[in-house]
Amino acid sequence: MNFELFGKETALITDEIILSYKELENCIQMIDPSEMNAVFATNKNWEEIPLLFSLFRHQKMAFPVNPKFPLLPTLPENIPAGLATCILTSGSSGTPKRACHSLSNHIYNAQGFLERFPMGAPDRYLLSLPLYHVGGLAILFRTFLSGSCLVFSQKPMLQAILDYKITHLSLVPTQLYRLLQEDADLVTEAASHLKFVLLGGAPLPPALYQEALEKGFPVHRSYGMTEMSSVVTVESELLHYREVKTGLGNEIFVKGKTLFQGYLMDDGELTLPLDHEGWFATKDIAGEHISRKDRLFISGGENIQPEEIEHALLSLPGIIRAKVVPQTDKEFGQRPFAYIQDETHAYTLEEIQTALRKKLPGYKIPTGLGSMPAKGPKDF
Repeated sequence: MNFELFGKETALITDEIILSYKELENCIQMIDPSEMNAVFATNKNWEEIPLLFSLFRHQKMAFPVNPKFPLLPTLPENIPAGLATCILTSGSSGTPKRACHSLSNHIYNAQGFLERFPMGAPDRYLLSLPLYHVGGLAILFRTFLSGSCLVFSQKPMLQAILDYKITHLSLVPTQLYRLLQEDADLVTEAASHLKFVLLGGAPLPPALYQEALEKGFPVHRSYGMTEMSSVVTVESELLHYREVKTGLGNEIFVKGKTLFQGYLMDDGELTLPLDHEGWFATKDIAGEHISRKDRLFISGGENIQPEEIEHALLSLPGIIRAKVVPQTDKEFGQRPFAYIQDETHAYTLEEIQTALRKKLPGYKIPTGLGSMPAKGPKDF
């Protein structure tokens, strides 16, 4: 990537400085990453950005790490050549995997997005997602490949949108919900600046999506994953450089130029689990709502897909996140237990059960209820 291509156009705005593309290129050239691999991606220091691109420039693998990790994850000594990033992803199993990408994976992911949703010098993309998630890295590539401006701010999101006249945002539903709860006049003013809001990373409550549209937010729902370098589809439209098909049981399979290079194992080898035609099994099940093949459980002989219950929970007022897990039960084997993030109501289990009986059969009604802590974005 040649940052000098856009010369004097503004590349980066922070709360303290403004850098042109030429000045950002100079910053990158001044960094010596010879002893570096891991990067603590705090999103609080703009110098993390030229550091990442210096690593790419020197063909070294960047390992953006969540600063909340108590210990820096160890890397194998012999890392395969051609890798640009290594991103920890837990998926639904909870077991961290080291998903590795080439620089071209990230570039093709951004190019496919830009071909469908062009950006340019007047546009400003707020870095609203952490750099240790693939969604945060995708913002960098979309912005810098298009000659747009990246805004790196520690201000509250609404204030940053207004002060810097942000045109592009990537958000998870919780971020969107909290943004829409701000002062109505300021929210309306913010919407007037925005050209594109990409939503992903978690199920989107239908009421929240409708509220965003009514308030003038140009929201676009996405489906993506770390293994595909970020977004695969936007509003069910497949972006260029990706391929998708469904297989047995409606499972989603993907491949293309954005498909990652594989999982980095402890011995330094890469493993890329593909079928004989080169397709990667996502374990996502296509349907009215995307669900996970590996989350299905059985209760009293009945199959339960947690996502169906989660979607019903998200349709209730005030619930912006929901997670359903199996709980051991002597009689039924397993029963659904629900965790919710409830911003406006104080639901009891009985109230939840009463509301869901209008939407679900009895065996899918949660038998327990807990609170879900606030959480950052996943992959999109």
